[in-house]
Amino acid sequence: MNVLREYIRELLTEDSLSYIKDMVGAQESGEIDRDLGVTDWEDYEEKTNVRSKKAIISQTKQKDVFRKHADHQWLSSLSTVHWSMSSADPSSLSRLESKDELSATMSLPGKVLRPYGRGRVGLWIKGRITWATNHQDTTWSGTQGDYNYTQQQIKSSGRNKRPMNIQWQFAEDWADVLESGEMSDRAKKSLPVLGPENWNPATLDSNEALVDNWKAYAVVVNTPNAGDYLEKLKINPDLRKWFRPVEGLARSYGVPVVSAGKSLILPANTTLKSYLKKLGAK
Repeated sequence: MNVLREYIRELLTEDSLSYIKDMVGAQESGEIDRDLGVTDWEDYEEKTNVRSKKAIISQTKQKDVFRKHADHQWLSSLSTVHWSMSSADPSSLSRLESKDELSATMSLPGKVLRPYGRGRVGLWIKGRITWATNHQDTTWSGTQGDYNYTQQQIKSSGRNKRPMNIQWQFAEDWADVLESGEMSDRAKKSLPVLGPENWNPATLDSNEALVDNWKAYAVVVNTPNAGDYLEKLKINPDLRKWFRPVEGLARSYGVPVVSAGKSLILPANTTLKSYLKKLGAK
């Protein structure tokens, strides 16, 4: 029975070649315009052309193609964390709406939660991945402030993000692949993360997923394991002071605090003071 289910799933799940066919077709039809994206050579903060109606249509179409061909069952197994910037107050993560699409790093099940830059605190979320890439620079999703939203959008579907370019997916680059009907493993890994065959996370920077309709699962402190961190909390008053907004963030969602290695730092709905006392702190 399990073999039959797997076979049916494979029949229903589109592969990388089908994704490229649709991406190229959308470019040839004009639904996706390669000139309406942001590249590494443009200053994103200048907001040059990303707000035009044509750009929005083009970028939304990319997500439509991704949704059609992605292995959503496999994507749902990944751990996704939305990180605050290194200088940000952790409490800023408490002012998020579950309908708002968030940028997050991705990690395989059983692996350490991947940080973003020098982020010290993150929110581990579980939701639907609407776009995923192996490297953050192939998304250019920006911040919520880089988009224009109507109040109707915010109330109905929430604040949604978009991939701002189609790096490595230009039509002319895939002519030989489409003619032969064959794609190398290397070529598959240059695509967005549709499934395990495309998984190839950047080594020097973070990957990126857009996550929608999410729920908070845990607050993450970017430290390898809970044991060493708890020992530091017992003896270091400055670290305990820094941890207070982390504790408040966890309490606002009713979730535990964990390390990047997924070990428990603070149980849900528990004060740090009482927990450290339980652990023998004076």
